[in-house]
Amino acid sequence: MHPLYRKTRQKTLIIGSFAILIGFFGTFIPVLPGTLFVVLGLSVLSLQSKIALRTLISVRTRYPKLASPVKHAETWLVDFFNLTTHRREYVSVPRDTEGTTLSVLAEPTEFVAGTAILLHSASGTAETDVMNTLAEAFKIRGFCVVRFDAYNSLGDSSGDFSKFTTTSYRKDLECVIEWAGSEPWWQEPLVLVGHSLGGLVAGMYAREHQAEVDELVLLAPTLSGQSYVETYLRNNKEDFDTWKSTSERLIEHPISHAEFSLPFSFVEDMEQYSLLPTDKNLPIPTTVFAGENDITSDYSELKTFCEKVGNHATLKKLKGVGHTPRTRHDIEVLAQALSKLRLKATSSVCNTITS
Repeated sequence: MHPLYRKTRQKTLIIGSFAILIGFFGTFIPVLPGTLFVVLGLSVLSLQSKIALRTLISVRTRYPKLASPVKHAETWLVDFFNLTTHRREYVSVPRDTEGTTLSVLAEPTEFVAGTAILLHSASGTAETDVMNTLAEAFKIRGFCVVRFDAYNSLGDSSGDFSKFTTTSYRKDLECVIEWAGSEPWWQEPLVLVGHSLGGLVAGMYAREHQAEVDELVLLAPTLSGQSYVETYLRNNKEDFDTWKSTSERLIEHPISHAEFSLPFSFVEDMEQYSLLPTDKNLPIPTTVFAGENDITSDYSELKTFCEKVGNHATLKKLKGVGHTPRTRHDIEVLAQALSKLRLKATSSVCNTITS
């Protein structure tokens, strides 16, 4: 554990546990607002406990009216008690002139080594276990970390999941980078970190804005709409044909487990995009993490991709992991692999994690 984090761990556990204890007493003593203290305690403990974090996010997902006040409480508690080296800021960023907004979680720090912007998968949100693990790997290196829920996604941003597309996701990333670049804590180098479809969007932005992006870290990236279709047909043709004929595929929310419908137009939109090497190559330091058991982003295709990109691309295999790390084992494998990540965009000092 990073020494800066170790200093606050004990304080966090004590304050969070004490708040939850008061909350339980509040169940029997009407004078005390029990539920409030339990939520506040979970907010504090979520900084150190994955179980508390999952519980807190589940509460926010199940009770949408509580989401905004809980987020504000989390931000206030982190700042007031100085519980981490990073502040936690939930921000609603305007996306267009029609009133749509993006829900952004920014975690700036005074020990700035750079800025990392994280992009979730099509069926993910900004605060799943996968995204939390990716965020932690960069926070511990002193990066300001920015996460956001894409427009029309399963997260807290505006929109309707049935209209989610790669095209809208590209615009979201542009909006978030423009907003982050105007913040006082913004610091280069800029590293884009993407999972699955988020990897495709991050890679395309990097290729089109090579002067802005210093490095890419991709987890099981979708290489192109065409490769997505080919892999899907190879592994589950019947399911793909059903999706195409009915124009409906049920997607499970990663936290609430509620089901949402994703139309086939999502695939048709994605087919126009590709990260595969062309005349517009990707001359940016790139690290690709590939799950050994991934049947969505094929390992052999990712290996070929890295070979074609060149010497500045590195492929890291995650043993026993599928497309989306979900189990405790998968998350631990990912965290261990990230702990060995060497970022070329920063000095060696920022790449060292003190155990």
